[in-house]
Amino acid sequence: MSKISNRDKILMELLKEPLTFTKLKEKVGVSGKTLAKHLKSLKDEGLLKREIQGKYIVYVVVEPQTCLQMRKEFWNKLLALYIVYRGCLTKETLELFSKIFKALGKSIRDPELEAESTKIMVRLIKIPEGLEKGMGIEVPENIFKKVKTVKLEKPKTRGRRRG
Repeated sequence: MSKISNRDKILMELLKEPLTFTKLKEKVGVSGKTLAKHLKSLKDEGLLKREIQGKYIVYVVVEPQTCLQMRKEFWNKLLALYIVYRGCLTKETLELFSKIFKALGKSIRDPELEAESTKIMVRLIKIPEGLEKGMGIEVPENIFKKVKTVKLEKPKTRGRRRG
């Protein structure tokens, strides 16, 4: 029989009901330091979140998404990337985007039955440092941050220029 990890115990308890830190610590049977470490990790991965219920903070598992919901989210994120970067993409890359949009659009418009019912828990992962450099690709820290534009002013001149 395989041993259940503390992370899995935490998720199993939170799938039953939202719990405070103290109640979760009692149910899982780990130290406060260990629990805090796992909760932070699970929160950073997007698997759970903290909510305020009355005067208590409870931990809640993020609702799993269906494959169809994930496709729609992917469509929106991909479209945002396309809009931002389309001016600097090659013809070949633009053609690939077109194929991806057609295939993804079809899978959203006419999804298979499982795509509407199968739920998946999404886990965020961090790209290891240096990986993108090894591939010759620069990954922006947050591609969805708004770009700040700075208006450059011409230097002010005094009077007319004489020559």
